[in-house]
Amino acid sequence: MASVRRRCFGDKPFSDLFYKRTQAVLDWCCVMTDLRSGNAPNLGPNDGALLLHIHGCGYRDFRPSVQTAFALFRRQRFFAAGPWDEPAYWLGIHADNPSPHTVALSDCGKASQLLPGGYVIMADTDFWGMLCFPMFRFRPGHNDVFHFDLWCNGENICRDDGSYSYYHRIATMLAILDRQKPTIRQASMMVNRCQG
Repeated sequence: MASVRRRCFGDKPFSDLFYKRTQAVLDWCCVMTDLRSGNAPNLGPNDGALLLHIHGCGYRDFRPSVQTAFALFRRQRFFAAGPWDEPAYWLGIHADNPSPHTVALSDCGKASQLLPGGYVIMADTDFWGMLCFPMFRFRPGHNDVFHFDLWCNGENICRDDGSYSYYHRIATMLAILDRQKPTIRQASMMVNRCQG
């Protein structure tokens, strides 16, 4: 919001370091967002906050955030036009030109890559996976080591739910499963009900 205000009132630009770090965050968000569904792996603590909900997309659809940030900081679109353009419209942010890398829904492939901070993206045409491995430079605020997500055509088919479930209907069942097998909810392998 500070960048929107700065741009609206013609205030002086932020530091070069700010824009460099903002570009890195934007690149990271683009890679971590599933291009078909807009969903993303649930990493670290999640308090459920959605501070500026000015779009009609779902709560777990991050395309409005990515598209708005792309328009604000690069004056381009990341995704082809869609309902994820709504926040940029309401905030008066206009992308000058489509990015040469604009993603159409018909072309939703990802590239395999290693990201700073210990994230590996493994991708093919219809599938992509994300693995987190520890590269701590400080004491971590949560223990999300070896978090793994697997996506197929926009659906998260294997996910690491973390230590808390936000879905109330299965909370009781998960509590029972947690007492029986503490890591059954985690992305771990089970063969013939034997955990590996």
